[in-house]
Amino acid sequence: MDTTLRVKRRHKVWPEALKREIVAACAVPGASVSMVARQYDVNANQVFTWRKLYTIARVAEMLGEDEDWLGDVANEMDQEDGLIWAHGSGDEGVMAFTDFGIGTLRALIEINKENPDLLTRSTDPP
Repeated sequence: MDTTLRVKRRHKVWPEALKREIVAACAVPGASVSMVARQYDVNANQVFTWRKLYTIARVAEMLGEDEDWLGDVANEMDQEDGLIWAHGSGDEGVMAFTDFGIGTLRALIEINKENPDLLTRSTDPP
Protein backbone atom coordinates (compact mmCIF):
# COMPACT_ATOMS: atom_id res chain seq x y z
CA MET A 1 0.00 0.00 0.00
CA ASP A 2 1.28 3.47 -0.95
CA THR A 3 1.54 5.66 2.16
CA THR A 4 3.10 8.74 0.57
CA LEU A 5 1.16 11.92 0.89
CA ARG A 6 0.79 13.78 -2.38
CA VAL A 7 0.08 17.45 -2.22
CA LYS A 8 -1.03 19.21 -5.33
CA ARG A 9 0.67 22.60 -5.46
CA ARG A 10 -1.07 25.46 -7.15
CA HIS A 11 0.70 28.28 -8.85
CA LYS A 12 -0.44 31.74 -7.99
CA VAL A 13 -1.97 33.41 -11.01
CA TRP A 14 -0.93 37.04 -11.30
CA PRO A 15 -3.23 39.36 -13.26
CA GLU A 16 -1.53 40.97 -16.29
CA ALA A 17 -2.28 44.47 -15.00
CA LEU A 18 -0.52 43.69 -11.71
CA LYS A 19 2.47 42.17 -13.53
CA ARG A 20 2.78 45.36 -15.58
CA GLU A 21 2.52 47.46 -12.43
CA ILE A 22 5.29 45.45 -10.76
CA VAL A 23 7.55 45.59 -13.84
CA ALA A 24 6.94 49.35 -14.17
CA ALA A 25 7.87 49.81 -10.50
CA CYS A 26 11.17 48.05 -11.23
CA ALA A 27 11.86 50.45 -14.12
CA VAL A 28 11.81 53.50 -11.83
CA PRO A 29 15.33 54.91 -11.45
CA GLY A 30 16.88 53.67 -8.20
CA ALA A 31 14.44 50.77 -7.77
CA SER A 32 15.71 47.24 -7.30
CA VAL A 33 13.87 44.11 -8.34
CA SER A 34 14.28 42.50 -4.93
CA MET A 35 12.85 45.51 -3.08
CA VAL A 36 9.88 45.80 -5.44
CA ALA A 37 9.28 42.04 -5.26
CA ARG A 38 9.17 42.19 -1.47
CA GLN A 39 6.69 45.08 -1.58
CA TYR A 40 4.36 43.00 -3.74
CA ASP A 41 5.05 39.70 -1.94
CA VAL A 42 6.33 37.99 -5.07
CA ASN A 43 9.55 36.05 -5.68
CA ALA A 44 12.20 38.25 -7.34
CA ASN A 45 12.99 35.48 -9.85
CA GLN A 46 9.39 35.63 -11.02
CA VAL A 47 9.69 39.37 -11.59
CA PHE A 48 12.86 38.82 -13.64
CA THR A 49 10.93 36.49 -15.95
CA TRP A 50 8.18 39.09 -16.41
CA ARG A 51 10.53 41.91 -17.40
CA LYS A 52 12.67 40.34 -20.08
CA LEU A 53 11.84 42.29 -23.23
CA TYR A 54 9.62 45.25 -24.08
CA THR A 55 8.36 46.44 -27.46
CA ILE A 56 8.67 50.09 -28.44
CA ALA A 57 4.91 50.51 -27.95
CA ARG A 58 5.10 49.14 -24.40
CA VAL A 59 8.12 51.29 -23.52
CA ALA A 60 6.40 54.40 -24.90
CA GLU A 61 3.39 53.61 -22.72
CA MET A 62 5.56 52.97 -19.65
CA LEU A 63 7.51 56.20 -20.08
CA GLY A 64 4.59 58.34 -21.22
CA GLU A 65 6.29 59.28 -24.49
CA ASP A 66 5.12 59.43 -28.10
CA GLU A 67 5.99 56.14 -29.81
CA ASP A 68 7.17 57.73 -33.07
CA TRP A 69 9.37 60.25 -31.26
CA LEU A 70 10.75 57.48 -29.04
CA GLY A 71 11.56 55.42 -32.14
CA ASP A 72 13.54 58.33 -33.54
CA VAL A 73 15.43 58.66 -30.25
CA ALA A 74 16.09 54.90 -30.17
CA ASN A 75 17.52 54.95 -33.70
CA GLU A 76 20.71 56.25 -32.07
CA MET A 77 21.03 52.99 -30.12
CA ASP A 78 22.92 49.79 -31.01
CA GLN A 79 22.53 46.21 -29.82
CA GLU A 80 25.09 46.72 -27.05
CA ASP A 81 22.88 49.56 -25.80
CA GLY A 82 20.00 47.12 -25.24
CA LEU A 83 18.09 47.62 -28.51
CA ILE A 84 16.84 44.44 -30.13
CA TRP A 85 14.85 43.89 -33.30
CA ALA A 86 12.26 41.18 -32.74
CA HIS A 87 11.07 39.42 -35.88
CA GLY A 88 7.94 37.34 -36.22
CA SER A 89 6.73 35.37 -39.21
CA GLY A 90 6.68 38.46 -41.45
CA ASP A 91 9.57 40.46 -42.86
CA GLU A 92 8.99 43.49 -40.66
CA GLY A 93 10.75 43.67 -37.32
CA VAL A 94 9.60 45.34 -34.13
CA MET A 95 11.94 47.50 -32.08
CA ALA A 96 12.27 46.09 -28.56
CA PHE A 97 14.41 46.77 -25.50
CA THR A 98 16.00 44.90 -22.65
CA ASP A 99 15.92 46.37 -19.15
CA PHE A 100 19.37 47.79 -19.81
CA GLY A 101 18.04 49.25 -23.07
CA ILE A 102 15.25 51.06 -21.25
CA GLY A 103 17.88 52.66 -19.01
CA THR A 104 19.90 53.72 -22.05
CA LEU A 105 16.74 55.06 -23.67
CA ARG A 106 15.91 57.10 -20.55
CA ALA A 107 19.32 58.78 -20.77
CA LEU A 108 18.82 59.52 -24.48
CA ILE A 109 15.36 60.94 -23.79
CA GLU A 110 16.84 63.33 -21.24
CA ILE A 111 19.60 64.41 -23.64
CA ASN A 112 17.17 64.96 -26.51
CA LYS A 113 14.69 66.89 -24.37
CA GLU A 114 17.48 69.18 -23.16
CA ASN A 115 18.76 69.63 -26.76
CA PRO A 116 15.84 69.12 -29.20
CA ASP A 117 17.95 70.14 -32.20
CA LEU A 118 20.16 67.04 -31.80
CA LEU A 119 17.44 64.66 -32.96
CA THR A 120 16.92 63.99 -36.64
CA ARG A 121 13.32 62.89 -37.15
CA SER A 122 12.59 60.06 -39.60
CA THR A 123 10.20 62.50 -41.31
CA ASP A 124 12.87 65.22 -41.75
CA PRO A 125 14.25 65.68 -45.29
CA PRO A 126 17.91 64.59 -45.67
